[in-house]
Amino acid sequence: MEGRIYLDTREHQKRKNGYPVICHLQDRKRLRFSLKMNFMKKEWDFEKELPLNDKRKQLIIKRKKGLLADLITKSIEDRNITLAHVKEVLTGNNSSNDKDLTFYDFVDELVAKQEKILDDNGVQKKGNAGVYRNAAKQLYKFKPKITLDEIDYTLLDDFKQYQLELGNKKNTIHSYLRTFRAVYNEAVRRNIIIDKKPFKDIFKGISVKKNRTKKRHLSKTSLYILENLENLADGQKLAIDFFLLQFYFGGQDFRDIYYLKKNQLSNNRVYFTRGKLDENGYEFDLAISAKAKKIIDYYKTTEKGEFLFPFRKDYNGYKTFIRRVQKNLQIVQSNYNDHIVRILEQTGESFQKLTVEPHNTQISTKVSRHTFGTIGSRLFIEPDLLRALMGHERDDVDTIYKDVFPETIRDLNHFKIISTEEVSESSNVVFFSKKISKVKTRTGFTWNKEFTYYLPSDSQADNQLDDSNKVLIKLTCVY
Repeated sequence: MEGRIYLDTREHQKRKNGYPVICHLQDRKRLRFSLKMNFMKKEWDFEKELPLNDKRKQLIIKRKKGLLADLITKSIEDRNITLAHVKEVLTGNNSSNDKDLTFYDFVDELVAKQEKILDDNGVQKKGNAGVYRNAAKQLYKFKPKITLDEIDYTLLDDFKQYQLELGNKKNTIHSYLRTFRAVYNEAVRRNIIIDKKPFKDIFKGISVKKNRTKKRHLSKTSLYILENLENLADGQKLAIDFFLLQFYFGGQDFRDIYYLKKNQLSNNRVYFTRGKLDENGYEFDLAISAKAKKIIDYYKTTEKGEFLFPFRKDYNGYKTFIRRVQKNLQIVQSNYNDHIVRILEQTGESFQKLTVEPHNTQISTKVSRHTFGTIGSRLFIEPDLLRALMGHERDDVDTIYKDVFPETIRDLNHFKIISTEEVSESSNVVFFSKKISKVKTRTGFTWNKEFTYYLPSDSQADNQLDDSNKVLIKLTCVY
């Protein structure tokens, strides 16, 4: 495709306000159309093919020339860029072709589109809507008014320096700029703006290195502790149960567990399609262990419907649910470790804490997947077999051969990973607490408590267990 924008000075084209600015296109066919601007000969620079004095129209025509050049280049590989399409873009009949569209309006347009997308469960997918909205909010604080066409290297570099001066981490700034780039590239793809390459070199100084760090995971000892916790509040019990169910099911994503459907369970097996892969997903199945079945039976709904668990299935319902689970996981971890510290202080006995390795961080739903993979690797389970259990699809040409393992082999290794029978030297410490002082908090009042612990070897323990005036609680600890 070839094209040119110029002033058509043929006499029969002359109008009262001058000669028309024409775009002439040629491919296998020809197409000529007016850009709806007229100039007299004395108002036109024939060498530059631009208006002489009208700065605003100079800018408009320069932009259209740049856009034309870009479309001609893209047309070499993209057959959808036809003569008619070029005309539509250059004449502004394309509804998205608005150079004065603000960056924030365009982000709102993208967010609105994302929030209408439904996943396979009929739930709003939303995708990166929240990420886009937050990044745009940060840019708005820096520059409230900006069009898409005004995004350039200088603006982005100034924003980067502004964020650094605020004390934000390089990873955070890197994320904002990546989001701006995604928005900008989408505007380019829609032919709203010409790609001026404003992101070239913008990530210098804030590059994020992808190091091969060890994944956060739990040991089998910590899993054993979680499996044997008692007397938990309902929300804490639910959080631990669903964390364990993730682990028992190959470390599946929390969302996949939350949206489990009844028809995914059949003949004591569960069938998954990796949720992030959508319609191109990789389906695999796992055995339902006795431990997993116990949790499912406790929480499954008796109501009619396609979903296995009775929780809200809209987007906001899921987000609220997982936030509560994350919070309760951390409460359980903190409370248990506080007990271990107090037991050591009172009895001199040292038990293992509930620890996320390798950096002693907090438990989260993501830890479950890393735990399954780490334990499998340490048990020297063949990588392709471990991949099959976790729902990772190979990209190799020989995938169809390497990822097919007999059900019995898969189940044997699956149960080997999730078993905690080998954990020994556990002790059932019993304790009771009494309220000693009332403390005001942001939400009301709470009680400071004094804890008294008894070890199984303590001769007083049996007597204390018979004391009806005290509520004794069992705590499973591991040496």
